Amino acid sequence: MGDSRLLCVGSQSIIVTSVPRFNLHHYTEQEFDLGHIKLQARVWGREKSHKVIALHGWLDNCASFNRIAPLMDAHVVALDLAGHGLSDHRKHLAPYNLWEDIAEVFAVADALQWQEFSLLGHSRGAMVATLAAGTFPKRIKALSLIDGIWPEPVNEEDAPRQLAQSVAQVLNPRRKRATVYPSWDAAIEARMNSIFPIARESSELLAERGVLAHEGGYIWRADPNLQLPSAIKLTRNQQHAFVHKIEAQCNLILAENGISHHVKNLREELNHFPKISVTLLDGSHHLHMETRVNEVADAVNQLFSQLHS
Repeated sequence: MGDSRLLCVGSQSIIVTSVPRFNLHHYTEQEFDLGHIKLQARVWGREKSHKVIALHGWLDNCASFNRIAPLMDAHVVALDLAGHGLSDHRKHLAPYNLWEDIAEVFAVADALQWQEFSLLGHSRGAMVATLAAGTFPKRIKALSLIDGIWPEPVNEEDAPRQLAQSVAQVLNPRRKRATVYPSWDAAIEARMNSIFPIARESSELLAERGVLAHEGGYIWRADPNLQLPSAIKLTRNQQHAFVHKIEAQCNLILAENGISHHVKNLREELNHFPKISVTLLDGSHHLHMETRVNEVADAVNQLFSQLHS
């Protein structure tokens, strides 16, 4: 049986439900009913004092942290962000915007009654975490980023074209729908061979809460609207403004064969922010799920331990 409680945050009532699960690395499943949307989460280390919200990458889900979270010296709430995993899809016909995720991260923290907490983010989740830490810097104690920090910026003069591209895709009656795969294995293999390839075992972990039986086969649960182009993108100066506002201790763990090959001049741009500790590890974009689990966990724990030194 699950345990539910009703919290009042300002004028908003939020229902929080916990359901225990037992396996090698004990965790619980938790639901956050934020009123406009229900988000699901997996939780480790409730007995630990350091509070962390973990945010996964684009088209992944909270199982992204299945291997690293049990190694962390923290109470970790790993969310399925909106449109991913077991969480609700957004009801509006529009792209998914980072600032909506940011609002929901703080709504979850309020539901947990966490005034201060740390953020752990991978890829797109790291982008959400970075912007969140710059939005309410007093609330974020530490910021640990795994192969991601900010999205590709847009030049000011390209903003009209970006918006036009997004609106055209939203209104396209033949916009992308969920692909139906003939078998479970076919769905697994499709994820293995995506823009950031992953091992079969990692794809199977994500599929646990990411793949759904569907007429004619199987689909990935992630909302196809996640693949719509962003309507608005931040400029380089706007991104820098958020990072300059961050007060939390911050580290960035980069994969040698990861995001830096996709975000132009990322390593050069990081030179503007000496307060961000950067660690470069051999591995691919999902190194926290695969070859560098222990090293990533050590780097995260080291950052968090500095809060108590």
